[in-house]
Amino acid sequence: AFVMGIRARLTDAKLTLTVLVLVCSLVCAEKGIINLDTLTFDKIVGGTRAVLVSIDQVYPYGEEHETFQAVAVESSGTGMLFGAVGMSEDEYGDDENAELAMRFGVESTELPAWLFFGPNSLTPKKYSGDKTDPEALMGWIKNQGVYIGLEGCLQEFDDIAKKFITHANDRLAILESAEKTMSGREDIPTAVIYVTTMKKILKNGDEWVEKELTRLGSMMEKGSVKEEKKAEFKRRIHILLSFLPERDVEPENS
Repeated sequence: AFVMGIRARLTDAKLTLTVLVLVCSLVCAEKGIINLDTLTFDKIVGGTRAVLVSIDQVYPYGEEHETFQAVAVESSGTGMLFGAVGMSEDEYGDDENAELAMRFGVESTELPAWLFFGPNSLTPKKYSGDKTDPEALMGWIKNQGVYIGLEGCLQEFDDIAKKFITHANDRLAILESAEKTMSGREDIPTAVIYVTTMKKILKNGDEWVEKELTRLGSMMEKGSVKEEKKAEFKRRIHILLSFLPERDVEPENS
């Protein structure tokens, strides 16, 4: 009887542990995202990899959270990490992880706050763009020097696009170089889009990129547009994002 009692208690303990593990996997973990707190933060952030940290409610939800989650999954092929700091009141009414929010100047009214930490850096850049648009966030991350190969994009031409935007006086020479690079690669349709985009910018000015992004975005929302055409528009949008100038935010004090 004694042995059977021990076995019963062990069975109950195993069942309890299994339930706890299942619950934790459901409410604590997000695909592609590392949970961070005051004890683990400095073990992950500030290392050799870039990290994008979301400071949010402990159980985040809604469009903004879905955006962060989608970009984390989309970026899984890069060396970049994604982390989440959950904010909640403990049994004494104090905010857990409030120390981390205060450390990086994040107010409770601006949650979720997304902070980019470059490799070997604890000085973040705060994202201030549209938090419901995954492509806007991915474009911003690319501008921080992390290459994310969006559908339709070519890293070699993304590098040329960045040079084209940042070296206004050398654009004709850069365009000529891009045309030479494209030569013999007509089988890759998106390579042509980069060159066409450079010519459009030379003719219409830098503001043409924003206008074209708005136009394509509006067209994608129309119910009459076929899925094949939407996929084409999406690839063009991805390439246009490579031609947006960097919008650096003043780093927060660490």
